[in-house]
Amino acid sequence: MLALPYREVWAIDTEFNFRPTAAHMFPADPQPDGSIQHPVCLVARELYSGRKIELFEDEFGPAPPFDLGEDVLFIAYNAVAEWLTFQALEWSLPCRVFDPYIEYRRHICGTPRDVRVKGNKGLLMALAHFGIPGITGDQKDEERDFVLRGGPWPEPSDRRRILDYCDTDVRPLFRLTERLLDSDCCGKSLRSDPAGVAQSIHRGRFSLTAARMEHIAIEVDTELLGPVTAAWDSIRATVIADMDEFGVYPGGHFSNALFLERMDTLGIPWPRADSGLPKTDKDTFKDMVRRHPKLAPISELRYRLSEMHLENLQIGADGRNRATCMMFGSKTSRNTPSQNKYLFGLAKWTRHFLKPSSGRAMALLD
Repeated sequence: MLALPYREVWAIDTEFNFRPTAAHMFPADPQPDGSIQHPVCLVARELYSGRKIELFEDEFGPAPPFDLGEDVLFIAYNAVAEWLTFQALEWSLPCRVFDPYIEYRRHICGTPRDVRVKGNKGLLMALAHFGIPGITGDQKDEERDFVLRGGPWPEPSDRRRILDYCDTDVRPLFRLTERLLDSDCCGKSLRSDPAGVAQSIHRGRFSLTAARMEHIAIEVDTELLGPVTAAWDSIRATVIADMDEFGVYPGGHFSNALFLERMDTLGIPWPRADSGLPKTDKDTFKDMVRRHPKLAPISELRYRLSEMHLENLQIGADGRNRATCMMFGSKTSRNTPSQNKYLFGLAKWTRHFLKPSSGRAMALLD
């Protein structure tokens, strides 16, 4: 049986959606994904007592229904989502966190891809990796979509359905935690290493930091950004018209066929992929421009267009840019936020849209 040096050990999960509270900047996306999430429910199970807590959206109180002190451990998979829910409810955050998502990423880091369970790094993948039963991916998609569509859910059966689905992410957490603590990583298990469990709790603390960053988010000058996004197609078309000396962007889109035709006319043997299409990655263009300087204009145009991505920038109803930081996303455990949903992932010129509110300052510390 799992035993940890804490007075209480809670496995928790929450469900949420993004109910619009104001018109979204991009009408093509009716859900303001950059908004503060709306808590729908919480399910928690305590390891030693067997106590279970279920709360639906109209049952949340002013404080969490459990202690948050240093002698209480919380287990949540990819726990940032749970702490975002806490902050949306204006609850305090816990002191001690074990995040199986972080530990699972650590466990498979460096493992050959052909021996891993295929898929993303979600809970179902981690469960499958250790042979722990769980719901199917189709079931998860169906139930998650049911929650994200939003209520109201007047029928008791709807509430029961959502709570039961939430519990499917809670029930296997104790078993998954035990397997992660006992699994071999770097030649030893976390449990056998005197500092192993403490280090995993230290890693789990970062989920609290990541959640604070995402909740506070980045203040954006929506009065400046709005007109720019409204005229975005026209701006992009103007850039292409001014810089497309080779005529390979008919209708504003790069044409592989026209590009290869122009290269043949110039007598330039352009590298091709196995599919027969031209290689258009940054390194290929850099190498070819070095050999054929006359190609510099098209390389520059592609670079400029690669910097022109605002359509996917997530702006919440409160005018702030929120996007998950994807903690521990890289092999070296760095964050890997989306390069087109997160303002600091875009070209540097887009930082002109930053606008700290009166009395505040903003700094990017990298």
